[in-house]
Amino acid sequence: QLNRSSTFSKVAVALAAFANRRNGHFARSSSCNYSFGKRTLCVMALINNNTNNNANCSSSSGNSSDKTNDKKLGQRTNAEWKALLPLDVYLVTRCGDTEPPYSGLYTDFFAPGVYLCACCNEALFSSDAKFSSACGWPAFFDCRDSSVKRKADSSHGMQRVEVLCANCDAHLGHVFPDGPPPTGERYCINSLALEFQPAKKPDAS
Repeated sequence: QLNRSSTFSKVAVALAAFANRRNGHFARSSSCNYSFGKRTLCVMALINNNTNNNANCSSSSGNSSDKTNDKKLGQRTNAEWKALLPLDVYLVTRCGDTEPPYSGLYTDFFAPGVYLCACCNEALFSSDAKFSSACGWPAFFDCRDSSVKRKADSSHGMQRVEVLCANCDAHLGHVFPDGPPPTGERYCINSLALEFQPAKKPDAS
């Protein structure tokens, strides 16, 4: 059971996230630093995302109804992605933004199934690899084979490892070496970069 101060903190963060989204932009956030085993939380201060990285990321957007798992999706232009994706998904996956902590749909979600890329529907993570990290974002200790790629990220004065969809280059989040066994890694992923596909129920016959 959550204590009152913890609940209040999460409500405050959620309200701040709502305010940011009403203003038409996301707050850029550095990924959390989490000490596994001690359940300590250190979410760094949110930084306004009015930077050059988002100079071309504020136009109107479309919807994701035309998405398909197409191996050529990575070749789409920026304008095509803007027309195809909801704005919040576009800002995270194509502009590298980070959703506010505890605001994501899948942070505390543990149903069995597979997590797909929100841009191209590529299967990225299994629910079997998901764990509760208390960092404010969905966390996985492993990804599906060859589904993601890594890239050095030195933004915000930090040295991190960015995680992208290997199929369409969508920004997913970051990976840290502080996860549980057997990998010792923690994939800290934005909910907006994912879509959940429930596991099929076994035949009753």
